[in-house]
Amino acid sequence: IYENSPAADAFPDRRANVLGLAYYDAGNRAQAEKYFLEMIRDYPSQPEGYVGYASLLSDSNRFAEAEKVLNEARARTSRSELLADIEFNLGEIAQRTGNQAAALERYRKAVSLLPSHRKALNNAGTLLIRGNRPSEALPFFEKAVMLEPGNARLMVNLALAQALSGKKESAVATLNRALA
Repeated sequence: IYENSPAADAFPDRRANVLGLAYYDAGNRAQAEKYFLEMIRDYPSQPEGYVGYASLLSDSNRFAEAEKVLNEARARTSRSELLADIEFNLGEIAQRTGNQAAALERYRKAVSLLPSHRKALNNAGTLLIRGNRPSEALPFFEKAVMLEPGNARLMVNLALAQALSGKKESAVATLNRALA
């Protein structure tokens, strides 16, 4: 539908981004890149195309390019939800390139911008557990589980943080909820 939409569509700027995201989700990186770059070229003041393109670059292990594109996106928005996604993506880049401290800082920043950013909450908690700071991880996992109460993986992460923090009974109860 989007590929064949007329040029006079009510929201032509969304067309390229939606197509980029659709092809990206379908695993067709070449087509996704084509549409993200079209979005950036035709609508350079809109950050969404930059964010999509940065995700594609990051997934292709082109981290320096992805970080540059995310910084371009950040310069083009003041929307806290999008800024939180940008910080989250920068955190993932830092984590994937071995800079755990910077990753945790980015995830915390994402949560400060959007307290309901479930992925940033989970990733921050995971890094805190890996850093042997399970008590600090607890509020991140508790909030993530509150946001997605049916997500068993989040419950397992919470149970691990509880167990490592000495809260064995809570950990068992959380694991039983996850199993249910």
